[in-house]
Amino acid sequence: MAFDDFARLDLRIGVVTSAERVKKKDRLLDLRVDTGDGAPRRIISGIAASYAPEELVGQRVVVICNLLPRDFGKGLVSEGMLLTAEVEGRVRTVTVDDAAPGTPVL
Repeated sequence: MAFDDFARLDLRIGVVTSAERVKKKDRLLDLRVDTGDGAPRRIISGIAASYAPEELVGQRVVVICNLLPRDFGKGLVSEGMLLTAEVEGRVRTVTVDDAAPGTPVL
């Protein structure tokens, strides 16, 4: 990948404001994330095996904000993606301690 391609990613800090399991989709969580846009962004994430919904609320996560929306069916449209890492077989969100929603990740 060329650096210019990577530089086009809109990576920002987001704060998870709500999280719930998606009915009949064991691996998915339905998140609302404040990325500084005025209204929370809906993100559908496949991290339910690693997190209970309540563990995520309040986390300051890194979000890819300029992906095209992804339709998971039944009205589930994701407006971004969380950056994650696999640590000892478990998916972990990439987090920061103290940055405001919408802070660019450089």
